Amino acid sequence: MNNLKDITDLIRSLPGMSLKTSERLAINLIENKHEHIPTLEKIVSLSQPLIKDELTGLIISKGEEANNNKEKDMLLVVESNKDIFNILEKTNLNKSIFILGIKNKRDFSNTKKVLDRLFEVIKSYNTKEVLFLLTPSIESELIMRVAKEELEKENIQEKPIITRLSMGIPFGGSIEFSDERTIKEAVSKREKA
Repeated sequence: MNNLKDITDLIRSLPGMSLKTSERLAINLIENKHEHIPTLEKIVSLSQPLIKDELTGLIISKGEEANNNKEKDMLLVVESNKDIFNILEKTNLNKSIFILGIKNKRDFSNTKKVLDRLFEVIKSYNTKEVLFLLTPSIESELIMRVAKEELEKENIQEKPIITRLSMGIPFGGSIEFSDERTIKEAVSKREKA
């Protein structure tokens, strides 16, 4: 039974895996190992040529250039690689992407390194606009503000404009349950009907 616990612990070490889910998956893998072994081997095989690009934070194939075949005029800044599928699927944008990769947004010791990478990408791509696609939070606001302030200090001939997701009441949302800030943002970012 010790190997079962070890397998459960290994599965649980993956992000987002609860104890119960890990236990169920471990038991299913053992009970149906002949069905799952080819799948696991395929996952390992497919992941071998993948690396994390040091500059952009994107997961790419070894030897591939990050943001290859993407338009460089706009740079989409997202929190993590897991956000990419959702954004690209819903927007059909063919723009370059930069991963912030800050695991704990309250730990700002890493921010300087991240901004240095971001500014290097902006310079090399000759970016005209940087669009922050971040989950609304105080930490995200602070990151965007610091990025904007630090960008002003950078030696870039034509500085890109900094934009962000519009905030307000979501489609299908209710004014009754919206907080004060959401309503203020919705009013300030109003559009013609």
